[in-house]
Amino acid sequence: MQHGSNTSITDQYERTSTRKMQSTMGLQRHNRLLMTLYCQQETCKQYGYMSIMSKEGWLFSSASPATVYHTGVVIMGQITLIEYDGTATVLDIEAGKSLMQLAIDHGVSGIDGDCGGECACGTCHMIVDGAWLAATGQPNDEEARMLEMVPEGTASSRLACQIQLSDAMDGMVVHLPEFQM
Repeated sequence: MQHGSNTSITDQYERTSTRKMQSTMGLQRHNRLLMTLYCQQETCKQYGYMSIMSKEGWLFSSASPATVYHTGVVIMGQITLIEYDGTATVLDIEAGKSLMQLAIDHGVSGIDGDCGGECACGTCHMIVDGAWLAATGQPNDEEARMLEMVPEGTASSRLACQIQLSDAMDGMVVHLPEFQM
């Protein structure tokens, strides 16, 4: 088979891939797609194809819609952290992480985590909006003792290192105090 030019091959490939992707990606109607990413496969980079990540961490590429990659990162929704000065940061909730790990990974100021998440320092103190307190669970005895020592503690105070993220926290809002220990 002879091809007139690379452009026509690319155009044909792109149209076919897009059509296949649209027909095989019925997930979008069910609001299961979470984000669109630039595909990192060589063909995708060369032609600017996009990829779509599902909530479960599966990556679908417009360049090869029959191929599904698992990225290892499962996004379960979003959480908003509001700093003392009112600056809001919205982060994707990643499975397997604590709220402290997520905040530190994204450079949120006001969360220090000096002890590395061992519930030994209180430098990841945050205040959970009342409606979301049930989603975080109750502090264990060790965390409760640490919370007794934090400045600006409230009835809805938690240590971010002790909050394991879950999809039940999608939409949760937490506030960071002015000072950490």
